Amino acid sequence: TAADAAITVCEKHLTDTKAFNTEIETYLVKHLLVLICSEFEEMIRRVVDARVANVADAEIVAFVRSATAQLCRGLRISDLAGLLARFAPAVKDAFSGNVTNTAAHTSFDTIISNRIQVAHTTGTINLTLLELKQRYEESKGIIRHFATALNVGHPC
Repeated sequence: TAADAAITVCEKHLTDTKAFNTEIETYLVKHLLVLICSEFEEMIRRVVDARVANVADAEIVAFVRSATAQLCRGLRISDLAGLLARFAPAVKDAFSGNVTNTAAHTSFDTIISNRIQVAHTTGTINLTLLELKQRYEESKGIIRHFATALNVGHPC
């Protein structure tokens, strides 16, 4: 993904310039947080699109796509679970049962919380690039479980 490539470039740059633990690292991490969250939103949309791909009614498909765009803006685990509950309570339960209180859940929440800090409040973040890299890899499990709950292939 673009986020994976950007993390690699940023890590190489910080290594080559010996700029870990500097303001430059903070700026790069802030950018990566926004990029990662954008990719997660797009992955969620693609998963839902894949779930409704076989629906013949174009108006239903358009409705689902529109509703998905509105419902997954927050990207919190509770938002994703709520979106899945609109398919069926069992779909939400399958997702929640696989992600609640896991490393993926913690990592996903950390990324989302830090992105919110960047976008809406002080801009202060609590992640280094190497921590973000690890949390990003762990958080991909949330997207995989979301896709599994909807019985479609995962995009990451």
